[in-house]
Amino acid sequence: MARALSGRAAEEFRALAERARADHVTLGWAVAPAQSMCLSSAGDVTALTRKLDAMWELGCAPSSSSSRTPPTTSGTATRTPTSSGAARRPRPGPTRVANAVAGWLAERHPDAEPLTVMPTEYYQDGASAYRTKFAEALDAGVRVAWTGVGVVPRTITGGELAGAREALGGHPLVTMDNYPVNDYAQDRLFLGPATGREPAVAAGSAAYLAHAMEQPAASRVPLFTAADYAWNPKGYRPQESWQAAVDDLAGRDPGARERCARSPGTAPPRSWTRRANRPI
Repeated sequence: MARALSGRAAEEFRALAERARADHVTLGWAVAPAQSMCLSSAGDVTALTRKLDAMWELGCAPSSSSSRTPPTTSGTATRTPTSSGAARRPRPGPTRVANAVAGWLAERHPDAEPLTVMPTEYYQDGASAYRTKFAEALDAGVRVAWTGVGVVPRTITGGELAGAREALGGHPLVTMDNYPVNDYAQDRLFLGPATGREPAVAAGSAAYLAHAMEQPAASRVPLFTAADYAWNPKGYRPQESWQAAVDDLAGRDPGARERCARSPGTAPPRSWTRRANRPI
């Protein structure tokens, strides 16, 4: 975590930031320190903010932090016996670090987007001892990330968003949608349009992020539709958005558009379900 970027990597980040600015895209940068950081060490927090400062100089604004390590490991959460059995309760390390980074951002880069932190319980439904204590310890201005109910949910509703916000103490929620990501099914490409997300999810989230597949070019079709949904959730029409995505990817050549549209998995769904292509 504390290691400086190599010259080549730094230049690649700088070029990416310049391209993002030219395209009116806000470029964020996330960190998942995991076991490389001692959450109770002031020195490690200082090293983290130095790394964030270096990324800021390259044009990459720090936007999120993750504490998604197993809840029974040191520095994240532990199981404490209660009258109803073993309950998961967070240790103070992750929230202490998040609050310190959020305060550093507010002081050093007051125009930066608020920090987002992803807790251990990022996909569960409803309140829990962990979520209550986590939300209480987290500064009010820090956003909390969630994926919907389930890691890869078929649907996300406005009611679920409201329930998660209440369970997390009213913190602004950042929806990190795990579509079209395919790291859990690497033999498949998910090329259909984003579906199953109620308009209230995009409208009610502090931010809406769609996770790409490991195949960047193939991700352009579903990400196009996800951006369309996030921009105008009430007016979003999956099939029309999908066709526009195919046209954009294939360019002006009618033959290329036809070949792209006939690729396995790219045909728009007949109903609000997703399609994936045959295994790679």
